[in-house]
Amino acid sequence: MSISKICSYIIFSFTLLNASFGQGSLNTPKINSPYSRIGLGDFVDQEYVASASMGGMGASFHDNYYLNIVNPASFAYLKSTAYELGLNTTYTYTKATTKNFDNWSGNLGYLAIGFPLKNPINQILDKRKPSKYDWGMGFSLTPYTIVGYNLQINNNVEGIGNHTFQYIGKGGTYKINWSNAIKYKDWAFGVNLGYFFGKISKEQYITFSELGGAYYNDYFTNESNVGGFIWNAGAQYDYVYKKLNENNEMVPTGKRITFGLSGNLSNNISIKSTQFKERISYQYAQTNSSGSSIYSADTLVSPATEIKNNGSLPATVNAGVCLQQDNKYKIGVQISYSAWANSLSEYTSDVLKNSMKVSVGGEFIPDYISYNNYLKRIRYRYGIFYDNDPRSLNDNQMKKYGVTFGFGFPIILPRQQTSFVNLGVEVGQNAIKIVWNKLIAK
Repeated sequence: MSISKICSYIIFSFTLLNASFGQGSLNTPKINSPYSRIGLGDFVDQEYVASASMGGMGASFHDNYYLNIVNPASFAYLKSTAYELGLNTTYTYTKATTKNFDNWSGNLGYLAIGFPLKNPINQILDKRKPSKYDWGMGFSLTPYTIVGYNLQINNNVEGIGNHTFQYIGKGGTYKINWSNAIKYKDWAFGVNLGYFFGKISKEQYITFSELGGAYYNDYFTNESNVGGFIWNAGAQYDYVYKKLNENNEMVPTGKRITFGLSGNLSNNISIKSTQFKERISYQYAQTNSSGSSIYSADTLVSPATEIKNNGSLPATVNAGVCLQQDNKYKIGVQISYSAWANSLSEYTSDVLKNSMKVSVGGEFIPDYISYNNYLKRIRYRYGIFYDNDPRSLNDNQMKKYGVTFGFGFPIILPRQQTSFVNLGVEVGQNAIKIVWNKLIAK
């Protein structure tokens, strides 16, 4: 693909990104999740749809047609330009001790483009000997966390009476990455260099309606802007099975085992918070000469204060292995670990713990060259996972487990170019009990 077309894709991506933000994606809640009140919010899976549909196989996943930012070494395997746009739709059902509710939400999943910097087609046309190394590059934008909740609880305490707590949160954080990778023989190495940014707004209302004939409102808001440069690196190695051909030469059979490793040390970020507090009280106990009741109002406003905190995104490591037969099947396993403990201790009082995820999954293609049965050319994907979330509630670490499945629908474009429409589904459960007053108390 020409440089002009690549630039056009990048411009289109950022135009779409700007339109998405302009519609309020940073300023209006996209979800209503009580968990997102903790830490930086609900985490967004960094796996793109193909590897995510296999339970999460980013460490060892590479493909000629798909992108993978979990392990940037995968960009070296691209044979043509790949452009991916992901859209997420989520249904959640939350069961608590005092209230149950469900919610539909949706948002932009990711934007990414990748391309080879050495064109294999030109090598074939020029009748050159295949090169021992390949080079790939890409750009991507991926949400990292999403905050969205609207919680309310009514209490009655002796001596205070009825009072209401309401908590509202919105916003999120994002990663923008520049990926580079090089492949030499059966080894590939890559790095993501990027920037982490976002805005999170949290509001708190407390209403006391029975304090000796007075009516009090407390309003508190905390708006935080986060930012910092980030990086992660990765490597992949293919053990290629070979056999003797009729010329007594060792040639690949199309079967290989891929070993993948990616991760990073902790990435430092800055967090600038602006806090504002207002108290309004209304007194109803006054009576004038005619006997009619009147009231007086008093407002106490604390000036906005800016607080600068330092934090860090955790050191992470992803390790996986995948057995695959070209254009036939993939099956693998992955373990991921993130050292979240003390990462955001200056920003929040929430206690974060180290997290780990284990996943198993694969892909199957019945017959990728079938000309009379489209169903045989579809890529069928499946997986299972178990995940320890770094957030805790009532000193119990959140745990999530589930199953995934998906499909890659091939589409033939003009000039016989191959593209895919991918559908992925995740069905999971957070194994933790919500107690509303405990969550509000945080």
